[in-house]
Amino acid sequence: MTRPTAAVLAIALLSPALCAQESTPEPPVELTPEEQAIAAAGPKTRITLDFGTEYTAGSFSDISGDLDVLRLSTDLTITHRLGLRRQLSVTVAQERSQYDFDDATGIVPADPADRDPLSDAQSLSISPMLGGREADGFGWFVLGSVEWAGEPGAVFDDSVTFALGGGASWQINDDLRLGVGVIGSTRIEDNARVIPFPIVEWTIAEDWTLSVGTRGAGGALTYKAREDLSLALEVGYESREYRLDDDNAFSNGVFQDRAVPVALAAAWSPSEQITLTGRVGALAWGEAEFLDSSGNRVNREDRDAAFLIGLDLGFAF
Repeated sequence: MTRPTAAVLAIALLSPALCAQESTPEPPVELTPEEQAIAAAGPKTRITLDFGTEYTAGSFSDISGDLDVLRLSTDLTITHRLGLRRQLSVTVAQERSQYDFDDATGIVPADPADRDPLSDAQSLSISPMLGGREADGFGWFVLGSVEWAGEPGAVFDDSVTFALGGGASWQINDDLRLGVGVIGSTRIEDNARVIPFPIVEWTIAEDWTLSVGTRGAGGALTYKAREDLSLALEVGYESREYRLDDDNAFSNGVFQDRAVPVALAAAWSPSEQITLTGRVGALAWGEAEFLDSSGNRVNREDRDAAFLIGLDLGFAF
């Protein structure tokens, strides 16, 4: 909406008769079908609570030993619609990961105490996002994030990273939306990184959709089998890093865990408020890397393909 000029304001203030004459309310502007759907979408404020668990098990490629990981996560998101076409959301995400380096003797070079390099790792992040979709089909978003990640005894100030990003997309036709986004983030004892990514929302057929860059790093091909059941092939990229405590074999160093998960997922929604999602697949690629407290690489090991299984339970209010 354009702001009124000073001249228009002056005329309005100095001409009460004119103001009274034009005070008759104008007929309401007719909403487009899309705006009507948005207006009828329910409460302006929506809260979602998601609980997740995931287990991966696999071996290292070049050394003996295995790496099994159990993750438990809780995400709370509050979304508030700002008018018809904009919304603000804030997500608080917590994750705990249990790492089991089974007989992986080559991970810690020449450690006389023969300690496991990592057992318990935790992360906590707060991520606000503002976005909108305009009447002409243009969409946009901006986001930020602050995250703490480390072992329970790690120094808090040395375990915090920040991220900032945004993106834009355009509605090409009724079935296709294309765009591009970018996100940059600081890292623990490593160079900051900037990652561009595509945005794709494509309705291939009546029950088939392809989405890329709309739910994190990766994409999904989804088939809506029933009104309450969806099946999907998911491919993603995950990157985690944790500050280590001073008792670790890599004292005050950093552990970096990167992987490419590929999974088949089934999401069942018995009601609009509950969604249960199960997935099974593999880590098609994985890598474990350790840095010292100055950011120098101490060891990096590739992982063989690892088995993956997960279960998520989501509630919407």
